[in-house]
Amino acid sequence: WALVGQMPFSQFGYERSWIAAFEQSTGVALTDWRLYFVALYWGITTLTSIGYGDIAPENEVEVLLCTFLMFVGALSWAYVVAHVIDAIGSIGSDNAQYLGKMAKLNMMLRQSQMGPETQRKVKAFYANVYEFQRISTSSAMLQELSPQLQGEVAYGFTRDCIDTVWFLKHGRHRFLTSIARQLEPTVYASNEAVFHERTLTIVRKGMLFHHGRLLTKHSTFGD
Repeated sequence: WALVGQMPFSQFGYERSWIAAFEQSTGVALTDWRLYFVALYWGITTLTSIGYGDIAPENEVEVLLCTFLMFVGALSWAYVVAHVIDAIGSIGSDNAQYLGKMAKLNMMLRQSQMGPETQRKVKAFYANVYEFQRISTSSAMLQELSPQLQGEVAYGFTRDCIDTVWFLKHGRHRFLTSIARQLEPTVYASNEAVFHERTLTIVRKGMLFHHGRLLTKHSTFGD
């Protein structure tokens, strides 16, 4: 915009440029640094579609440039706003779904005859299910990948658990990815009995008693 204003418009039959009009209306001479900041100000107000109108084109060349930049600015802002809204929506979608379920759950509990302790257990269970559902959503998306990629991604999600199993810790990568594909997350309520005989079970969260042993995070049984 600054370069356009410095073009020799008199040679093309135009009386003045936006620079001459600005200097005449404000009485301020645009030196190099002032010209830069004024042109930057005009560019930002034009591209953001604010357009205060204090700096306007004075000839056909400047009008054409303004028209082009307004068109580019409109497309740019539409693109940016659409992606920002999409990003915000994707970030909050899981949380909004969880809050919606919790609101329905609270309404159901108020209408029921459950005791306070049972209601507390139900709410705690749903709080844990929230994390489980995020894993399940990832598992559903894995089905769209090829078998090898499914194993790679599944292993990335479960590596911290698999590496705690003594006979898997030093296994080959291809074998571990196949194991990762077979793991199934399960959520249990507090004080609920867990029956996984002859099945490898890895505790990812919480604690449980198994044959007199207290098992905590990353503990295993059934191996």
